[in-house]
Amino acid sequence: MDRLAADNVGEDLVVMTVNVGEDPEFVADYLDENAPDYQFVAVVDPLLDTFKTYRIQAFPTTFFLGPEGKIEQLRMGRIAEEMLREYGSVIQASAGGRRGRWGGGGGGIRTHDRL
Repeated sequence: MDRLAADNVGEDLVVMTVNVGEDPEFVADYLDENAPDYQFVAVVDPLLDTFKTYRIQAFPTTFFLGPEGKIEQLRMGRIAEEMLREYGSVIQASAGGRRGRWGGGGGGIRTHDRL
């Protein structure tokens, strides 16, 4: 995921992870230790709001959102990097150069408020 994010910094593709049920400090420490230069956006949802709202049934679950934040694709379970890239390309092509509500790329950790 980080390679996909790094390859698309400044493009119309944002890679975001949502860590459900984890302590924000634990996630920050984990990323600092295991991926210090990560380029994706890391969101922490310690109250399981994402899990409940989207009725997540498996981890990981990957959502591909269009430029307006609408879910375009959903994939449960592990996903290969080439499939991530393929879905990402389809979403980018459908955006037609429009920058979506998620803004630009770049790493960062955020505590979930609203996705």
